[in-house]
Amino acid sequence: MQSLRTRPHLLALALASVLAAPVALAQQVIADGTAQTPAAGDYSATGVGNHAFHALNGGSIVPLGPVNVSASGDGASAARAEGAGSRIELNGATLVTTGFGATTALATTGGELQLTAIDVLNQGTGMGVVAQTGSQATLQDVNIRMEGVSSVGLSGGGNITMTGGSISAMGLGSRAVSAIGATMALSNVAIEGASGIWLENNNRLDLAGSTVKANGIALDINGFGNTVTVSDSTLHSTANGTGTVTMFADSTLAMAGGAIVSEGDRAVGIDMRGGSADLERVEVTTSGESSHGLYADYTTFGTRPGINARAVQIHTSGSSAIGAVARQGGSIQLQDSVIRTEGQEAYGVLAGGSGAMTLTNTDVRTEGEGAWAAVINNSGSLRIDGGSLESVQHGGVWVRSSRDAGLTLANGAQLTGGNGTALALDAAVAGRFDVRLEDGAQMDGDVVIHPDDVAAGLVPQSEVHVALDAASLWSGGTTLAQTVALAGGSQWTLQGASEVGALSLDDSALVLGTDARGGVGTLTVTGNLTTTGARLMFRGALADDASELGHLHVLGDTGGDASISVENLGGSGAQTVDGIELIKVDGASLGTYTLSGRAVAGLYEYLLHKGGVAGGDGNWYLRSAAIDPCEVDPTGPGCTPVIPDPCEVDPTGPGCTPVIPDPCEVDPEAPGCTPVIPEPILRPEPGAYLANQVAAVDMFQHRLHDRRGEPSFAHGRGAWARVSQQQPQITTLGQQLSVRGSSAVLQIGSDLFQREGVALGVMLGSGRSNSTVASDLTEYRARGRVRGTAVGIYGTWLQDPAQGGGLYLDSSVQYARFDNRVEGDGLARESYDSRAGIGSLEGGYTFNVWQGVSSNLYVQPQLQLSYVDYRADRHVERNGTVVDNDDAGGLGGRAGVRVFGRSTREGNLVQPFVGVNWLRGSRTSTLDFDGETLAADVPRNRYEVQAGAELRLGNSWGAWAGLSVQRGEQEYRNVAGQLGVRRTW
Repeated sequence: MQSLRTRPHLLALALASVLAAPVALAQQVIADGTAQTPAAGDYSATGVGNHAFHALNGGSIVPLGPVNVSASGDGASAARAEGAGSRIELNGATLVTTGFGATTALATTGGELQLTAIDVLNQGTGMGVVAQTGSQATLQDVNIRMEGVSSVGLSGGGNITMTGGSISAMGLGSRAVSAIGATMALSNVAIEGASGIWLENNNRLDLAGSTVKANGIALDINGFGNTVTVSDSTLHSTANGTGTVTMFADSTLAMAGGAIVSEGDRAVGIDMRGGSADLERVEVTTSGESSHGLYADYTTFGTRPGINARAVQIHTSGSSAIGAVARQGGSIQLQDSVIRTEGQEAYGVLAGGSGAMTLTNTDVRTEGEGAWAAVINNSGSLRIDGGSLESVQHGGVWVRSSRDAGLTLANGAQLTGGNGTALALDAAVAGRFDVRLEDGAQMDGDVVIHPDDVAAGLVPQSEVHVALDAASLWSGGTTLAQTVALAGGSQWTLQGASEVGALSLDDSALVLGTDARGGVGTLTVTGNLTTTGARLMFRGALADDASELGHLHVLGDTGGDASISVENLGGSGAQTVDGIELIKVDGASLGTYTLSGRAVAGLYEYLLHKGGVAGGDGNWYLRSAAIDPCEVDPTGPGCTPVIPDPCEVDPTGPGCTPVIPDPCEVDPEAPGCTPVIPEPILRPEPGAYLANQVAAVDMFQHRLHDRRGEPSFAHGRGAWARVSQQQPQITTLGQQLSVRGSSAVLQIGSDLFQREGVALGVMLGSGRSNSTVASDLTEYRARGRVRGTAVGIYGTWLQDPAQGGGLYLDSSVQYARFDNRVEGDGLARESYDSRAGIGSLEGGYTFNVWQGVSSNLYVQPQLQLSYVDYRADRHVERNGTVVDNDDAGGLGGRAGVRVFGRSTREGNLVQPFVGVNWLRGSRTSTLDFDGETLAADVPRNRYEVQAGAELRLGNSWGAWAGLSVQRGEQEYRNVAGQLGVRRTW
């Protein structure tokens, strides 16, 4: 089919050729109710009020390619969409204007701008992109740059959306963004300017993923009715004397994620003078002097400013830079947040001028000199619920004036003053002021009047009452409180000297003694002490009467019940006379107190006594002396009631001759008087150490017959094994401690060489010992345990190996290691190591004293020398007692005689024996406990009787068994049994 061609009109050809050719410099494009599609190229307009691209009356301009559009002249525009339905759509363009009041791109009276990948440049004093009321501008990857002074990059009162790109307006007096009545959404935009974003009235701004850096205010919410949402954006200001974010009227700000940064002096991260702000996961940082993080101050008009912050991080590094300030009716609520200040006198939070500060699970830390964690002044209000307030170098909370009648720490809140002051009140604070710790709250530091007021001699006007409940803790002191009350498992650890009016303890504890500041905690109660299921805990070095364990002085009466516990801090113990006074009672001593746990130091056990030795006062003492139960309860079992002499009750009675009392009975410490020193109480643990020592020394010592049985039964090389069991009973120093023990040993060995009566071999041993030491005075017990292993060699020579008669010699050398343990009632377990070298040389002679038809009788005198070199590690107990200078073992000896009979018949033989021995110990076992020596009363001379039988079981096997009893001075006794077996080949 033949194609048909249409011949174009000549005018159409001419127009087409013009439009298709490159434009060197086109003039204005005006779309007045029409749709214009200019070609790519350069377009410009000159003159006052002229516009290069101008769409009006519903017209549109959509270039076919990239264009460069410029306009020069006052009030000119590179692109202007004017009127309803008018639209300019640019992609890949450059817009440039010069001239005063020029607007580079403008949508007005309902016009619309759609700009994509555009560079906007305004070289005069004017505006970059503007969408006025009722108009719309949509910007994608647009870069706006303002070079003149007093210019605005993005502005209007219409609907503006900008995604990506940047805005720069650094000229003097310029703003990057300005709006009134606009709806504006900026996403991923980099903004910088002399001022950042300025909002007047009735704007809605959504700022997401963007950065705003300004020489002045980064975000200025300056009017009414603004709603601002900021997410994951950074607002940064370098200005002095202003805020990075400011709000002065009834508007709202919601910011989630991102950061607020202020570098200037006398600046603020967020400066709220009206409206409300909600912050979540925002980091607020200031670095200048007197530059605060959050500031809520009602000093203008509208609603009172309020800031609600959750999971916010606030950090100030300049001097006098406060983390958060609420004053003049402003309020700040911080939840799950952190405040840290570094500068001098940089407080953590301040509530003043009817401002309200609420901290919920928020941690406040100040690190600079003179920096309180919190300050309340001019009728401010501070509420603390969980979290912590800590001043590293200064005090916790300074109350100058508060509209609340107290301060409450709740839900585990912690208050710490690094200089030792938790709470300081100005002397002018009047009326009742309650300090309450609830629900596991903790306060570390004193409650005091401000030091400046003390130095000025001002008299406190407040009535301070301190109360702890529900497992709360206070470590500090006070001389300011009229009452202190603890309940519900709470604890007050006293630091230094304190004085209170009245003290009550209900299921709670008071800790006195050596404190963390290097002093001694002492408490004076000018009123009464009331206790219900309470615990009084004293800490210090236990020694003699002058020991400093803290002291409680009650000027009034005592009543109720309490337990008293004592923790020894490095004291070596000593004998007491009157005792260590713990509680002094000037009034009626009606409290009932008992010792909980044990009080021990060195060798000594301390017990709780009511009343001094010299008199029947109502004070309470620790004495290393036993308590006579009949003095406590004269009607108790075994007590004989004492009928007082009427003349002792009333020396002036009828028939009574006045007796002048012995002045030394009245005051045993008077000149010329010799104090009556009561018998000391030894604690059982030293006895357990000594029992371990004695057991270790004896554990692997043995004799030839213990190892071989009857030598004549053992022809040829062989291997052997033996087990033994001992049950010693020892009485140690002072007839106070009784020792019951048991030990068991397993030894095995084998001959390596045996010929013509000479045998050489090796042996291994394992042993264990357990002992119980009981105090006859206190009934406390301590348990000792030893686990030992040994390795050794032995050598034996028999003059007549076939018949076993004549002379024999035996020697052995062993090395042993021991794991030792001591555990007393109510005390921590103590573990230590020791070791020993053991040597033995034994000799004897066997005489045949009677021969019968089928049996013979033999007598075998024996002599043995042994040497034990025992050494133990220096050990420090958990209570500080040093156990050292062990002295045990040494040279010992045995002399005895053994009588046995032997059958002359062939086959299995049974050979009974009896023996008597005199054992001479080397020296008494001793140990030093904090420099005082205690000796085990194991007698050096002991006497032993033994009996048993030895058996030959065929040609290869032999066995032996025996029992022995040792006795000595001081009721020493040791019962032992042994069983052995040997195989030869």
